[in-house]
Amino acid sequence: MEFHHLREEGAVSRVGVSVAALFISLSSLTVPAAHGKDGTCSAGGDLGDVEAVCAETAEEARKRINKDGTGPGASFLYRATLKCRGELDADGMCDMIGCGDSNEARFVYSLQRSPIGLTPPAWTHVVDVCLTSPDELIQTISAADVAREFKRLTWPAARMTIQPPDGETLVNLPTIFFTNDTAKQTQTVTLLGQTVEIEATPTEWTWRWATSGDGGTADDRAPLTTTDPGAPHPNATVTHAYTRADTTVRPSLDVTYTGQYRVNNGPWEEIPATHTVTGAPQSLRVLEARPTLVR
Repeated sequence: MEFHHLREEGAVSRVGVSVAALFISLSSLTVPAAHGKDGTCSAGGDLGDVEAVCAETAEEARKRINKDGTGPGASFLYRATLKCRGELDADGMCDMIGCGDSNEARFVYSLQRSPIGLTPPAWTHVVDVCLTSPDELIQTISAADVAREFKRLTWPAARMTIQPPDGETLVNLPTIFFTNDTAKQTQTVTLLGQTVEIEATPTEWTWRWATSGDGGTADDRAPLTTTDPGAPHPNATVTHAYTRADTTVRPSLDVTYTGQYRVNNGPWEEIPATHTVTGAPQSLRVLEARPTLVR
């Protein structure tokens, strides 16, 4: 997961620790009094005046977050934002509040929640948490995780249009093929308790002029893959001429999607995989043009 530096309510650190906004969905939450690892307050770190701070440990916060599980029935989003001692300075920098008793740098974060579905979210403070990083509270969603979900989801097949229309064409005539289904498709899923938006874009089309077992020739059964969705007459860019008359073929069109995703409205990232959707064959009768005497 990628976190972003903030200049306001959760600012950046003087010592280079990123301010993070971490969103977690869960079903419900019961909030006890804030407390430290041993149920007491701990002394602050050496960033400024030493002061007493009360904050849950990462382990306690994880138990709180995972208490009722996550998933489709969730009713809250959660995030953790860095707390500052006093106001931001003139450069918009945060004087962070140290916590914990280990040699590892830990700082106080505010765990906040907002009901799912509110736009914009209405964040309220739940409890302070002592963290090295908000990554301690959440599993990172990898590109491989999203790639598996990308392939699992159902994406629309491309509808193929053939000219001449009405399921008939002429032998040796360049038959025109195209699709108008070129728009991006978006679906939103929940992975590891987080909202993931997946966007699929058609980028390649595989044209199959005939199907094994129909009346097509070997040339008809050799597919063509293009980055062009084709176009109707008179601007046709994808055509195929059938050389065997008085037969029926079943052409079809497969579409290949590339994808990108973002977690909790963060930056878009590429999905390291493609996904191909197979199209259903259509019946096309190949006729021979015969001269007719017209008076």
